[in-house]
Amino acid sequence: MVLRGSFTQETLQIDHHTVEIGAATSIVVTLLEGAFEHFFCIVRDPAGVQRALITFKTRIKEYRISTLPLSTDNGALPGEITQGTWTIDVVRSYPVAGGYAIEVVETSDIDYRGWGDYAFNPLATAFDEVFDARDGWYRGDFHTHSAWSDGRVSLADVAKAAEQAKLDFFCMSDHSIVATKFPKTSCLVIPSTEVTWDDNGHYNVHGVTELPDWGAFISGANGTDMAAKSRALNAVFASYHSQGSIVSINHPFPYGWELLHDYDMRNIGLLEVINAPHLFDEEIDNERAVRFFDYLWSQGHYLMGVGGSDAHKKNYFDQYPIGIPTTHVRVNGLSIERVLEAARLGHSFVSMYEDFEVSFRRPGDTKETLLPGDRTTGPVVFKARCSAPVVWELVRCGTVVATEKGRTCALEAQVEPGTWWRLQARDAFSGELRLFVNPVHDCSSVPEVTGFQDVLRGFYASESAVAKA
Repeated sequence: MVLRGSFTQETLQIDHHTVEIGAATSIVVTLLEGAFEHFFCIVRDPAGVQRALITFKTRIKEYRISTLPLSTDNGALPGEITQGTWTIDVVRSYPVAGGYAIEVVETSDIDYRGWGDYAFNPLATAFDEVFDARDGWYRGDFHTHSAWSDGRVSLADVAKAAEQAKLDFFCMSDHSIVATKFPKTSCLVIPSTEVTWDDNGHYNVHGVTELPDWGAFISGANGTDMAAKSRALNAVFASYHSQGSIVSINHPFPYGWELLHDYDMRNIGLLEVINAPHLFDEEIDNERAVRFFDYLWSQGHYLMGVGGSDAHKKNYFDQYPIGIPTTHVRVNGLSIERVLEAARLGHSFVSMYEDFEVSFRRPGDTKETLLPGDRTTGPVVFKARCSAPVVWELVRCGTVVATEKGRTCALEAQVEPGTWWRLQARDAFSGELRLFVNPVHDCSSVPEVTGFQDVLRGFYASESAVAKA
């Protein structure tokens, strides 16, 4: 059966289709026609259980939902193929012209689809399962993509590149979908998704436990304009925040974008301060993202910084650049639960191209260690070292107050009530940021402004004031 539809001019759209399924062991869904853009196909069985979430912005067009895990494709969930009325919803929040065609075929064939080496479903991973008992710093990447959305590499390529980069974990964050299949790997795979409803803002959700139902959020938005989309996104963020997932604002200042969404900042936990530095043609203003980080802190929004390669394909050197930048988290044993908690608390730092080690201590104390993100008062020595000479910068409340040049540094801060101090480092020749460390602080203000658009206007005004000074 072929399902067809046309797109309207409304901001949001949901088309409901039904298909009668008889006795079968598999259903094959094929995207026959449709723009290569971010809109979605959601498949539900007669009990209303979501069995697949598919994006049209992918070069993979055929998906099998089966009774058996090994014959069920990524993005789908195995289980009984119940006879009765199945629902196929096409959900659009991205501006798309034209129409679409989707073929749905029931079959009793068993096709293992080449998934023999794909041993697990990241959604089914127990968050408290410890993969490495070591207490220390672990290396990871909070933003990656594959060919299952608009990337150009297989999941096997992602896993191989992560192991070659000596990562301990990474977040598989394809656009608006969630990986339900992954090959055996020595890395911890954190189930994530990049909420991509248009190009007015992208957001990662880390710690996803089931296939998102974007249609449910959109249908409850009460309207089809940009304000309705903002209400729907706000509902998404509030829901995930209440479940214990972490929402991140990704690459907040891409060149050419206009940030139009509005939502409650109190549901946001992370800010991507360094994104895709491996790109030959710079697309993201990471320096502005760092300034935005400090502005948010000045307004009582204590988001923590992470980095993401946002890797989509291999680069000129035939490498999938996962881990550029690397986000280091300090945990007592590696698990999804502990990595997410460390990110939430800011027990982390972001590095790129060089190896860094950081150690925060009280003057004269060689035993007590403070971590980035800790709340404290009094004197703190920011000690760090790098595999190459860099310019170290000690930042107080957004202003650089001390610098050192070399492979090591020992910069002392006096943390007072209401202040935050952080360490960063720059390339000694280009001045490009190489290290961002989350602050130690004594901050507890409650934000007066909570809407993202109001916060953003305040940030723009602060930039204008600095430019005029």
